[in-house]
Amino acid sequence: MQHLYLTYNLNITQDNQMLLTEAKQSIFDVLSKISSCELGEIGDNTNLIEGGYLDSLDSMTFVFELENKLGIKFPEKILFDESFFQISFLTNCVVTLKGL
Repeated sequence: MQHLYLTYNLNITQDNQMLLTEAKQSIFDVLSKISSCELGEIGDNTNLIEGGYLDSLDSMTFVFELENKLGIKFPEKILFDESFFQISFLTNCVVTLKGL
């Protein structure tokens, strides 16, 4: 599957670092609400599906809850990217969409 990347240009300033931190925290908040797994150590390269944190039904609920929490809408093409549920990719998507 071809990767679909959102284009973003983040200079890591204090404000951008705060956005990344807030995005990651929102992801973890929604994940802890949805997932029945113990979250433990989740790094930037963790894929939430492959890591067993979300199944197919949970993944749809996760996207819905995250969109509602943050007031964003993920483009449909992004949802089918094989990297979508990887923490780093998901965090960058959130930051990009919040910045639009």
